Order: sequence, then C-alpha cells, then structure tokens
Amino acid sequence: MYTPTHFNMESKAEAISFIKQNSFGAMVVNKIAGLSATHIPFVYSESKDGLGFLFGHISVANQQMKEINEHTEVLVIFQGANAYVPSSWYDHVNVPTWNYIAVHVYGKIRIINGEELISSLGKLVDKHESNSLNAVTIESIPKDFLNSHIKGIIGFEIKIERMEGAKKLSQNRDDKNYGNIVSELEKAGDENSVEIAAHMRRLRKVD
Repeated sequence: MYTPTHFNMESKAEAISFIKQNSFGAMVVNKIAGLSATHIPFVYSESKDGLGFLFGHISVANQQMKEINEHTEVLVIFQGANAYVPSSWYDHVNVPTWNYIAVHVYGKIRIINGEELISSLGKLVDKHESNSLNAVTIESIPKDFLNSHIKGIIGFEIKIERMEGAKKLSQNRDDKNYGNIVSELEKAGDENSVEIAAHMRRLRKVD
C-alpha cells in the first residue's frame, strides 16, 4: 500500500485496534484464474510472538477457496471512515483529495475444522452479540442445527506476517487549513465526514 511517511499508522497496536473496530474486511487471493475477493467478518486473536491471527469462514460454494493451501498468501483489507475534501476548503489554490483510514494485512492461510472452527465461530458470535438484548451464544444454538450449518462453511486461520496502516487525515496541512477541514467535515453532517473529523480532532488540537 502506498503510504507517504506522514500518513503512516503510528504503531502495531494502533493497527490492531483499528482491525478490531472495523472487522468486516475483504480477503483477496491471487488464483490461477486471476484475483478473487470475498467480503467477510473477521476475528482478531493475539499471539505470544508475532502479529497475531485472523479467523474467518466462507461458504463451501465460494470458489475462492478451491485453490487455497497452507502456502497461499492472502491480503485482507480493512477500511474505516472516509471523506472527500474539496479544494474550496483551503485558503489557497489546491487540489481536492480524500481522507481515509485503512489497514492491509498479509499472511498465510490454514483451513480449520472441528472444535477449532466452533471456537472461532463462538468468538465471532460473542463479539457481535455482546450488545444484543437477547444475546445468542454458540452454546445456546441446538447442536443438530449448528452441525448442519457448519457443513456449509469452510473455516480458516490467517497467521499475520505483515501489516500496513494508512491514516490520511490532512496531517500535511497547516493549523489554519487543518482546522477549516475539520469544521467543514462536521458541517457536512454525514456519518463518514463526522467520524473523519473526530479522528482529526484527536490528532491535533483545533480551535
């Protein structure tokens, strides 16, 4: 991922935190027939050494897994809020741009099944059911029902070998223009613009 130095994500911890908060990613695989991508939720798991693991699953009908083995490298793209920044928001002639936050994860994939798969599904369900009024757990799902549905999926683990994070939030602008961009994004009012403005406020004090 092309990332100028001033837009680099600051640390491994920041990239991991971003993945946890924006865990719906796009898994890209370079197959014999060409590139293939699947959009799925992931669960991040720490490791004692290394960068950790991603766990996920896809449908057995998905052709993406047909050529995958333990030597296959995959790319998973996680993207957060993003917003257009028009040239009219500057106090000088400039080009429009786009502010965004994204993390790319690279690693080798391994197929999982049995208790390993059930455990990864349990973590996924717990993560997303945590705020539900009547939360469901893997243990609360009837075993026959669960087992019949597990037959329709392929579970996998990705051992993370490399991460790249980009946080393009107008860091290269002076305080006056930086503050004006934040103000205009907040005025725009849409979810993406407001979230990008909030990230920018955390990066730099704005009057």
